[in-house]
Amino acid sequence: MRNNPPLTGPVYLVGHGELADTIVRDATHEGVSVIAHTDIPPLEVLKQARVLLFTETRGEQLGDLLLACLDLQQVRIFAPKSDWHMSRKPLFIVSIPKAGTHLAYEFARALGYAAGIQIPDFPKPGTWYCIEYSNSHTVARDFFIDSVRRAPFGNRHHPVTQTPVLFVYRHPLDILVSEAHYYHREGKTVFAGYFSGKDFEHRVRQLVDDEWLLGSLRQRVGGFLPWLNFPNVIPIAFEELVGGAGGGSARAQLKSIWAIQLKLQADGITKDIAAQVFNQNSATFREGRIGGYLSQLPSNLIDELADRCADVLSGFGYTVRGDSLIPRRVAEFQSRPLRYSAKDFNEMPLTVEQDFMGCNLVRYAHRFYAAPLSAGVIALDECTAQQLARLPSAATLAELKSVLLIGRKAYDRQLAQLNQTGFELHSNTTNNVSPAYWMESEEPCLFDTYKGFNLVAWKGRYFALRQSVGMIDLAQNLQTLLSLYTPDAILMARDVDTLMDDIDGISTAVRLTNNANGNISGLQAQLDDCTRSIQTQSEQLQNVYDMARLYGEKIEGSLQALSLQIEDSVVKGLQNTLTSIIQQHAVLQGELQKQEEQIMVLNNKLDIRNASFLSRLFRRNPR
Repeated sequence: MRNNPPLTGPVYLVGHGELADTIVRDATHEGVSVIAHTDIPPLEVLKQARVLLFTETRGEQLGDLLLACLDLQQVRIFAPKSDWHMSRKPLFIVSIPKAGTHLAYEFARALGYAAGIQIPDFPKPGTWYCIEYSNSHTVARDFFIDSVRRAPFGNRHHPVTQTPVLFVYRHPLDILVSEAHYYHREGKTVFAGYFSGKDFEHRVRQLVDDEWLLGSLRQRVGGFLPWLNFPNVIPIAFEELVGGAGGGSARAQLKSIWAIQLKLQADGITKDIAAQVFNQNSATFREGRIGGYLSQLPSNLIDELADRCADVLSGFGYTVRGDSLIPRRVAEFQSRPLRYSAKDFNEMPLTVEQDFMGCNLVRYAHRFYAAPLSAGVIALDECTAQQLARLPSAATLAELKSVLLIGRKAYDRQLAQLNQTGFELHSNTTNNVSPAYWMESEEPCLFDTYKGFNLVAWKGRYFALRQSVGMIDLAQNLQTLLSLYTPDAILMARDVDTLMDDIDGISTAVRLTNNANGNISGLQAQLDDCTRSIQTQSEQLQNVYDMARLYGEKIEGSLQALSLQIEDSVVKGLQNTLTSIIQQHAVLQGELQKQEEQIMVLNNKLDIRNASFLSRLFRRNPR
């Protein structure tokens, strides 16, 4: 808003649809008169408004409506937060060296942007960054030619074309004067010695046309001219931004800040923002005034530079002896609407690094994925969510590389420990902060605890020692140590992830053990069933045998007593009965022998499975 006007006077609404109808209805109910327009009214009508409401929610369309309010002064504007609102987009800052770089930083802070400085893989909204590296002095050719040549896919994934760029420039002759006062100071630049022993006049002459190191003034400043031509760039002159405190115009400063607020859809009272911009405590602040070249450069040199740098001066809209120090192109740049590229390359898979640990590292859908080379060509944009979930992925390229190198669990654990260390250092605690960095050591190193186990690094291996066992002496021979404890008391692995999988019971070795134990239990149950069956049949056989023997004795006694009275046929019948009983006994003995043979087969299977399991286990975890 401009100058924080009171909430009195006409209220204008621009828009249509349900939101507009609701606002008018509710305002009328509260006794507030709202003058509604479906389209933006003429400027003369808008100037009557003290409160202006917009209902447009689309970023580009809302931006154009807001820019129509550029010449309004006493007005409060209310509008929805669109996708172009400053809280939903990052901001890039580009500045010519000695053109008010820290003025631009202070301005971004006053608008409400956080300082991100060096751009991450995916910049955060509401945060300002440099386009490259950690300084904002990005020469257009360096970025659009050199960086494009070096970056994958012509650097198309860089968000610069979809992000507003605040570009700060200054009168080239004032830049020259500021350079001559600054570059020779020890510690301010790495090339301060290049100007050693030279006075101000000689430094100026060298900076005008230095063909060996820094280039000419025309080259240094002219290298930034192309930024003016990009539709997503907001040019602002040092002379506008510095305001009355720097010898400029407070009115011009407020107008420029207001224009940028409208383009960035940034909240705030313009004069309050302006009050925070001019910071004399900046590390590179010298004088911060405009037009200094008129008093510090010889008249003949000014005329010479006006001729030699004519194209650069006119490109920015400057003259050397005009009535106003404000560049002539200011109004043009203020009224120019923002436009962003409609092409979003974040949804297109882009290989950013090839053959890292047998994988191509691919940027896709705001994440990084490791695509194994063994899988051949993988079109990530054609993969299902389940297929993508099987690939290692991370939010940043550095994180993905770390995960591939040490594993996800180890990465998360170490990151948590480093964060804790940072918190302790930030809090100025007196605790002994020594994060557990895992390394091969001759001394056992306790680096963490997990689910009732102490995790110990020692001699290139990782051990999980069950806490309930008590003290365990690791100094003895490893084979001896392992023989003294049950397998679930001491677990051992070559990496932390496998060790934790063993504890969780999901590793291959643990699953093989559980599977073998299950098989053994099943075989033992079958063996027990066979034993019980044999015992039952043996008892039945013994009962039959006892009955046969009893009947035989009875028959033999009867034969002796009645031998004279019984005919031969009867005797033969009894003998046949006895023979049948004896044959039944023989059959039962055969069945008993078969059961015993089945027991021997089951025992052999059990021995074979145990031998196979132990062989696989020792091949996986040699001691």
